[in-house]
Amino acid sequence: MLLNAMYGGLGQSLGAIIGGKMQSKYGTVKTFIYAGIFDAVFVVMLIAYLSVRKDSSFKNPQRIVVPTRKTTTVQKSRLRSFWNR
Repeated sequence: MLLNAMYGGLGQSLGAIIGGKMQSKYGTVKTFIYAGIFDAVFVVMLIAYLSVRKDSSFKNPQRIVVPTRKTTTVQKSRLRSFWNR
């Protein structure tokens, strides 16, 4: 419920305010182009991040293992191989 309120209330409100300010300052076409560039950069960063995580993919997502005292030997070897790339 809190996340829904944050997304529906705060997220959309800030998007409308920031988008409206950009539209009045730069114009509709440039705002659309800037939003497209931002989205393209975000997608490239997401693809780069997912390509670094070789054991994980969209079809086979793997959790990110945070080392703890109870970390198993298999998890430790995965962490070592991840950090030693």
